[in-house]
Amino acid sequence: MTKKQLENIISDRVELPISKTKEVLDELVNIINEEVGQGNDFKLNEVGTFKPTIRTSRMGRNPKTGEAIRIPEKKIVKFKPSKRLQISASTWLGSNG
Repeated sequence: MTKKQLENIISDRVELPISKTKEVLDELVNIINEEVGQGNDFKLNEVGTFKPTIRTSRMGRNPKTGEAIRIPEKKIVKFKPSKRLQISASTWLGSNG
């Protein structure tokens, strides 16, 4: 699903103009980015938690030459799905797998 599709669905369900729905979604994305960018976790109870963390440096290999190289540490964002989202995914996987 794209952001545009999500805007249309929300607009229909809560009977808001698409322009207002887009504004609300844009602000939600901005808030998530701000919080995670400041090193804070962002939790949506029914969806999951965005958690900024640091992946420590480690040794790796250049796949072309086989030479050992140091991969530097990197700031990343991990996502942990909520129980509800896990159940939804497992239900879908059960019907397709």
